[in-house]
Amino acid sequence: MQFVTKICKDNNGGVQCYRGIRQDVNSLPKNHHLPIISFTTKFQPLLARTFFPCWDEPSWKAIYNITILHSTSITVLTNAAPLHFIQKQRHSFVRTTFRETPPIPAFLLAFAFGPYSNLERTTGSDVPLTIWTFPEDLVYAKFAANFSPYMFNQLAKEFVVPYPLSKIDFVAAHSFPVSGMENWGLIVFQKELFLLDSLLESSANMTVDLLAEQYDIEKIITHELVHQWFGNLVTINDWSELWLSEGFASYYVNDLLKKQRPILATNEYFLRLSQLLSRQTSSEKMALVKRFRTEEEVENSFNPYHLYTKGAVIVKMMCDLVGKDNFREGVRRFLKTNAYKSIGRSALWKAMPAYTDHGLQNKKLENVIEPWLLNDGMPEVLVSEPDLSRNYDYGSIRLIPRPSDQNRYVIYLRGASTRHYNVKNSKESIKKVRMKEWMDKFPTGSRIKNHNTGRSKKIKVRNANEKSYFYVESVNKQRSIENIWTNSKKQAAKIKQIVDGDQFIGRKKERHYRKIKENWRSARGKQFWSIPFSYQLSSKTNVFADTIREFWLHNKTVVLTDKKDQTSAALLANVNWKYPYRVNYDIENWKMLAKLLHENHLSIPLYSRIQLILDSEFYLKQSSVPELYLYILSYLTKENDVGLLLFGLDALYRFFDMFRGSSINSLLLLFLREVTQWLDKVMDDTKTKPELAALWLLDANRLIQFYKLRCAVNLSTCDPEDKVALAVEQWLKSGGLAKGDHYSQMTAICHHLFTQGTKDGHDLVENGLKQFSGRWTTTLQLATCVRNEHILKKVASQIIATRNAAVYTAMLQNEFTLLYNKKFRALFWREIADMPLTERKLLFSTETDQTTQVAQTLVHSVRSLSELEWLVNIVPDWGPYMKPHIDYLHRKFQWIDEIATPRIEHFLLRVIKAVKNKSVTAR
Repeated sequence: MQFVTKICKDNNGGVQCYRGIRQDVNSLPKNHHLPIISFTTKFQPLLARTFFPCWDEPSWKAIYNITILHSTSITVLTNAAPLHFIQKQRHSFVRTTFRETPPIPAFLLAFAFGPYSNLERTTGSDVPLTIWTFPEDLVYAKFAANFSPYMFNQLAKEFVVPYPLSKIDFVAAHSFPVSGMENWGLIVFQKELFLLDSLLESSANMTVDLLAEQYDIEKIITHELVHQWFGNLVTINDWSELWLSEGFASYYVNDLLKKQRPILATNEYFLRLSQLLSRQTSSEKMALVKRFRTEEEVENSFNPYHLYTKGAVIVKMMCDLVGKDNFREGVRRFLKTNAYKSIGRSALWKAMPAYTDHGLQNKKLENVIEPWLLNDGMPEVLVSEPDLSRNYDYGSIRLIPRPSDQNRYVIYLRGASTRHYNVKNSKESIKKVRMKEWMDKFPTGSRIKNHNTGRSKKIKVRNANEKSYFYVESVNKQRSIENIWTNSKKQAAKIKQIVDGDQFIGRKKERHYRKIKENWRSARGKQFWSIPFSYQLSSKTNVFADTIREFWLHNKTVVLTDKKDQTSAALLANVNWKYPYRVNYDIENWKMLAKLLHENHLSIPLYSRIQLILDSEFYLKQSSVPELYLYILSYLTKENDVGLLLFGLDALYRFFDMFRGSSINSLLLLFLREVTQWLDKVMDDTKTKPELAALWLLDANRLIQFYKLRCAVNLSTCDPEDKVALAVEQWLKSGGLAKGDHYSQMTAICHHLFTQGTKDGHDLVENGLKQFSGRWTTTLQLATCVRNEHILKKVASQIIATRNAAVYTAMLQNEFTLLYNKKFRALFWREIADMPLTERKLLFSTETDQTTQVAQTLVHSVRSLSELEWLVNIVPDWGPYMKPHIDYLHRKFQWIDEIATPRIEHFLLRVIKAVKNKSVTAR
């Protein structure tokens, strides 16, 4: 069969062409194409069919025999190594025949064409590893060339199964759409992410930026190398099983780099886990395994959170449930048994250990993990009822597992739909959930008696270490509980829970996918989860020295019963954040944990402290007791762990951003000053410790957030006399910046304009506005920092003149300050209101069948109820799709003004008074 096609006609196929940079735009006609300098291919997932006729599915594998006719001045690469060359006399061409490939799916076939130079290395198994770049870039490939053989050898040792090809090539490609593509034997990388920055490469010292850059390169290389086994040697048989490839690759990146970069890799895992939980408990939640109906759905499945992070988290969970050694043996068995095959996850369950090692009850690994793959979202465990304390007098603790949903804990959304907002109903629903004031006896409070409902039987379990009895009461109408006395020889106390007929409906090979998914849902349609639960109880000395207890939670409420002095202690669940689920406690328990954080935070494991910060934000920040969340955050002044403090920074920033348009803005800044000051000191201390300092760069927003928070609370480091004077002087003279951190200087200048507003600064801003080009500029952004009404009118007018919604949102969400400039916002919305009605309707998508992301972002940039009123009056009818957003903001700001602000204000005044009294006593 003969087939001829032309490549590089457009950018829609699987060939990525690089034509160089046009030096003179006017020298060539518009329809003229520059000559092709190089090209690479990326066929994943469904683009091989655009290059040649094929069965373009992962389950279809073929052996390829490839011969390429090409110029002698050009290097041509494919999956296999060259076998022989035949020189052609005419036109300086050569015909290269390559070795036969192993069986591979079409999406892993790859080609690279270009004027490449190379760096050659050899792996421990004598496999040639070659880096290919343009000649001018070769010097910047040294780090990758030295690291790659090391990681290749680590993986070969870890997996045992030999790498079967005779070579492996890395290509640093121009114009490549993704960070890397794992084609078997020919890995293609995006040049910018693979080569070490030229300025950093020449640095003699291990700077923070250099370390962060190296770490990013190590991650990309490791990820694509893992794919040579997971994805290439063993291939998925359907795109719905993509987690088997991407999940394992992402897991091993973190696992292997922990040996070299323990601080960075460990903290990044928990950062990505927190981001995943945030998305998987919102309307964005989705299953890890699902059927795709269109090519677009397959393309969109390559999501950094819902595929890569969630896949890695589930694989880590598997490893933790069976143990590291058993997991390693299972992986090796999986790779050896399924080499060159296309498989589904049933092959994984056959290779992995059959049973988990958690608690005393043997659970099949497959039955445990399947719901985590098939269910949307992630689960949570409630320790007692959501708004009630546990029964401290009776000595019982109720555990309720269920899917996690963030909207359930936004108090101002209770009792009414956001689609039909009613002010009166909203006030009543908010007042109904007001709880007893607890601040006067802070941090302890009264106990609420909780009466159990439903029939249940008890399981009597012996705690072998303490020689005491512990009861588990499982409440389930559909299943009976058998009474068991267990005398365990295990050193760790674990709870055994045996339920009649408690066996998951296993997944049979022939069963249809939908039927499988139905098995993990109850008769009422609720999602079924198997949650590996663990907890500790604090001692009388407020230390978590108690034995860690472990058992399984399924779709039923479990009641733990013990002596009163045990169950009245603080309970810490999911010890050291071992597994990926959230935990919400009753208010009394939250108070006890908050008190422990203040009095003896080191008694709580490090990663549990991180989970407490994140879960308290999720459950308490927008609850009836927002001041309790603020009290938890205030413990951060006692914390020394940099990674944890950065989670605290994120939380502090989000909290202040939510309240910055409220009447307690200034009071909050006073409260946040001490915590921010401590963060500032910690940041300064990390300057001589590159790996600790690099933690700031795991999330690019953190430094920006910190600079803004530091200036908002008016720390001297925001505005140090020597540095800011230099920055302002440089800016005043030339409109440019002094050498140093761009964002740090811009936040300092913005703060200077907002708080001092000198005539020189105003004159410079006005001069900059005179040079307005119709686009966003730094001067335009800085102009929003002033409070001079004359200047603000000009800048508001120029912002609207851009007719660019992205510029509008950028100005409202000023990246250089956290301070609330009410004057600017009033003038901005007034300018929007003066736009023609048709433009306003288009901007806010009020007459379309769906809302745009830009319209939503613009509306949610509002920060106060009065500002919302300005916005609401801009269009006469917000339509059925935008009105819920307006209603949501109404509820939110009404809750802030009527409920949250009074409670937080009362709390803050007490704290400030206590600090003053302490200061007077110290004198």
